[in-house]
Amino acid sequence: MKNILSFCLVICFCNLIQAQPSSDSMAFFIRRIYDVALTDLRGFDWLHTMCTQIGPRMSGSVQYKHATELLGHALDSMGLKTQLQPCTVKTWQRGANSRVQLVFQNDRIELPSAALGHSTGTPKEGITAQVIEVRDLDHLDELGQAGALKGKIAFLNKPMDPKLVRTFEAYGRSGGMRTEAPGRAGNYGAVAAVVRSMASRIDDYPHTGVTVYGKNTAIPAVAISTRAAELLAGKLKQGPVNLEVFSGASMGADATDHNLIGEWRGAVEPDKIILVGGH
Repeated sequence: MKNILSFCLVICFCNLIQAQPSSDSMAFFIRRIYDVALTDLRGFDWLHTMCTQIGPRMSGSVQYKHATELLGHALDSMGLKTQLQPCTVKTWQRGANSRVQLVFQNDRIELPSAALGHSTGTPKEGITAQVIEVRDLDHLDELGQAGALKGKIAFLNKPMDPKLVRTFEAYGRSGGMRTEAPGRAGNYGAVAAVVRSMASRIDDYPHTGVTVYGKNTAIPAVAISTRAAELLAGKLKQGPVNLEVFSGASMGADATDHNLIGEWRGAVEPDKIILVGGH
């Protein structure tokens, strides 16, 4: 809901920015933004269309093109001058859905999972190996330099800190375990990476997101739900655990997409810029 409200606030801010409020009070101006955000529901309508009729919008996909068209019409309807800026993007296919199965003693437990964006896939038969838990990036280097990750599956398990008021700060502190750690684990000989989802709530919904190999070693990388991460961490305290991991993900050829740019020319100081961006 915070994401939806933020989207609506941006839309409503754009509606109001053309007109200077009669009062010089910033509090008055902000109050007007909130009033419109809570009464003008066009932002919700556009977001609903985006999610239910267009769906996932991977770069290079037809859905991305449709989303660009939808938002272009939305900006046009608010009186913005719009343009499309071509850019080269990487394409990635999720392929067959990922599968992660925990194997402990006589138990075999399916863990909710989702391949990470830009990750490589496994062989068709998947990968089966022992799991090593990694608490943070420093711990990753410590284990890697000791040779403990070679031939193993790195379980990248750094929970988001629920005590931080700014949720994005908690996200930022843990995000390196998804973006950077899989490739670094590959450098140390890990055969796959399983990442705790970037979420503070304990539930069964895996959160995907991008991983970045750069010059590091590309290994299959999938996210598991926060509840699955708690379960896996608990089993590891009881003894060695194996995971069976499958991912059908793969990179594709580069493609051309477009950034969508909308502009209002100000009436009082037209050469000064207020920039609002999103992705």
